Amino acid sequence: MSYRLFKLEYRQTTKTVMTQTQIYTESSILRLENFLSERSSETLGQIEPLTPDASTREYFRIAWEKATAIACVYPEPFVPQEQSYLDVSNLFVAAGLPVAEIYDFCPEFGVVVHEDFGDRILRPILDSISEKEKDSLLNQAIILIAEIQVATKLAFELDSIASRLAFDSSKLSWELDFFTKHYFETLRREELSETDKRALKAELDEVASELGDRISILCHRDFHAANLMIDRENRLRIIDHQDARMGAASYDLVSLLLDRIDAPPSENWIAEKQQFF
Repeated sequence: MSYRLFKLEYRQTTKTVMTQTQIYTESSILRLENFLSERSSETLGQIEPLTPDASTREYFRIAWEKATAIACVYPEPFVPQEQSYLDVSNLFVAAGLPVAEIYDFCPEFGVVVHEDFGDRILRPILDSISEKEKDSLLNQAIILIAEIQVATKLAFELDSIASRLAFDSSKLSWELDFFTKHYFETLRREELSETDKRALKAELDEVASELGDRISILCHRDFHAANLMIDRENRLRIIDHQDARMGAASYDLVSLLLDRIDAPPSENWIAEKQQFF
């Protein structure tokens, strides 16, 4: 199966093509303006910076073909066949998953332009609706996790980057070490004793080893309410899926249900969601 996304053709102009080093040193908004000037001068001056996520990517809302689109600007040029967002988007689209359609991209400028879902992120919506409405939306999100897992076979058939990455014990250990550092040092500003550090490290490494043995299925990898949106037609849509990889069947479900909570939910509620899943 060919990669439809990679058939988008980069249209060269008579302008002098900047070297990769020059492009890398230019600001994101300047590179975006240069990209847009090659596509259509009508879009220039209609660039709205958006709040970035916890990454080096920068996002902008731009005018695009009598509507709007989202431009994601990466910190450096990329090779399309090695670009994880393009690759996983292609996989998810082929699987019928509700991700943004990619309109265009430019490896030289480090720009990807995709569908604009609006501004309705699921997380704040869940905090402002009734328990019944919240439960319904969470169940819709759980269905999406199952649909992502159904795409496991397709990921291997397409030789997706996601099929070649995994939550092995090494990756999981790195993530748990990241948690330890930023939970205790950054958030709590607490210095653990060397004895406690060693004991905690040993326990988390044991967890990583056990979970590493359960790699079996495609995971979003960062599936929580801040990476789900409700579009203008009130449909639930998936974003920030570029880090998809193989992992344990429970990974995305735990991420969705236990993200940013102050206290564990009731065992009955967890059991209900597990059963629904």
